[in-house]
Amino acid sequence: MRLINAQQSPVSGTHPLKVGMKAPSFVLNDEAGAKRSLDEFTEKGLVALVFCRSADW
Repeated sequence: MRLINAQQSPVSGTHPLKVGMKAPSFVLNDEAGAKRSLDEFTEKGLVALVFCRSADW
């Protein structure tokens, strides 16, 4: 999945998530440009979301 910055975040301006909280549904483009949703992955089982602050890619 492609990274998004805070200005593009669907939850920007809301209360931040805390460890253990359920993430809101979102859709992003994968590296091939296909739309992928969080729900698509959670249907298959548990999902770990990892966010890196100030990553310079």
